[in-house]
Formats: sequence, structure tokens, C-alpha cells
Amino acid sequence: MDQRLLVLARKIIKLRLNKISITKTAIKLRSEVGLSCARAKNFYLLTPVDIKEIENHFSDYLGSDLVKYQQQNHRCEASLVTLNEKSAKYGVFESVLSMRFITESSINNIVKSTSNAVISVSVDDLEVTHIKRLLVVENSELLIRFNLVVDVLPSDWLNETVVVYRGHGTSQRQLKKLFTKLPEDAEVGFFFDYDFAGFRMINDFLGQLALQKVSVLIPNCLKSIVKLSNHVNYAAQYKLGRDLEVAKNLNYSIGTCLSDLFASQFAVTQEALIAHRVPLKAIAL
Repeated sequence: MDQRLLVLARKIIKLRLNKISITKTAIKLRSEVGLSCARAKNFYLLTPVDIKEIENHFSDYLGSDLVKYQQQNHRCEASLVTLNEKSAKYGVFESVLSMRFITESSINNIVKSTSNAVISVSVDDLEVTHIKRLLVVENSELLIRFNLVVDVLPSDWLNETVVVYRGHGTSQRQLKKLFTKLPEDAEVGFFFDYDFAGFRMINDFLGQLALQKVSVLIPNCLKSIVKLSNHVNYAAQYKLGRDLEVAKNLNYSIGTCLSDLFASQFAVTQEALIAHRVPLKAIAL
């Protein structure tokens, strides 16, 4: 269930609200519970009967009192306070890092990973002192199509490299935590979509890195990707690109890449680059 529904329902019950703003979440709540509440301008009007129906519906769903319910982060903890473990705040793989190793590497003192396995692990359980190169990728698809990724990497990135998905939800916090634990001589690279949105994310990540060696991996020959560019995506991201172009914290090398995007109207996904086996090169940031 959408956690925003639980938050709104609990607020209604706890504060005994007699009206709520008509938002996407409120519309979904009205449909979920089956309310027939009236509306006035931009509000739903709630009667005591409506409020009781909301309380009963969500208390039944949780298997516990909605007002006393405290949302837990993970499913095991949620199972201690409710009959519905899916009420937990985070999904299973949102709170771990997903990664692959180009060569066999030690994850901790017990487990070793081979290059043909995708590993999901908390950063606290990861041995980071051995990491010499960390390659952050935008999309998790690349962990599955790993042989295609290896085929296009620069030779320097084929040795002792850990490839990690940038994550979503709390796993992005895990990635930020990993950045702080890396050895000072470690090198971090970013391989994202070759478009404005990809470079904006990379530029944002740079503010979280205190390392000297940071690179971005881009197509080695721009002529080879002309036919791969999605002009619809380019147009959709054009304003984003112009805003990034004048951002005060814009990295100089990323600014140069933006100029190339504007000049040739490029918007090419990672998937297209590896599927068409476009060789990559690393440029320092």
C-alpha cells in the first residue's frame, strides 16, 4: 500500500479532520476506503461516519490500531507491531547496495564475490579498504547485462573495479555513506545516460565526494552515436540542460560535455551505448 495513504489516514483520525485538500493521495484514499464524502471547492468534507470508516479500514489492513501504529523501516520490524509486513517504509532492496565485481573480490572477511554474481549488501557489511576503483552506473539493467558493460569499458577500468548501481530510496544514502568510507587513493567513475539528466545527477553526486580522482565515462567517438540519439528525450530535457549550464556549482568538464550535447542534440541511454558496443573513455572531473 502507498505509505502516503497511511500517513494521511492517521492524520485524519488523530486530528479528527472534517475536511482535507483534494490531492492525488486524498483521491486515492477516497477510492480505497469507498467513501461517498461531499466536496466543497478544493476540499473533501468528512463526516464522523467517514472518519470511522477510514479508521476501521486501515486498522484492519494493519492488524493493529492505526492511531498507535508507528511505521517501521523494514519488514521484519514491521512484523513485530502489525500483521502486515508490507506496511514497512522501505522495500527490501532499497536499503542495500547492488553491485558486481569485474574480478573476484572480498566483500567481507567471510564472503567472496565472483564476477558472475550480483551482490546486494549493506555498506556496513562491505569491506571497502580493498576498493581501488568504484564505477557508479545509473540503471540497474547494467548489472544484469554485465558482459556488455565490460566490453565497452576503457582498459584502465577492467582491473579491480567494483560496479555499483546508484540506487533509489535509502540505497542512495548507502551510496553516499560508501563514498565517505572509500580509501583516499580510490578512484570513482560515473557511467550514466549521455544526456542532460544524466549529467545533472553526476554533477549533484560530485558535491558528496572529497576524493581527488573522479571521472565520467562517455562515448569515445561522438560520431558513432549520432543515430542512437533520442531527439524526443533531447527536447524534453532541453530546459534542464540550459538550467544546468548556468548552475553555480557546475563542474568544468561536465560543462564541456553539455556543449557537445547541445551542439549535436544528443540524448543517448546507457542501454543503447552498451547494446551497440560503443567504446567508452574516461575524462577527469
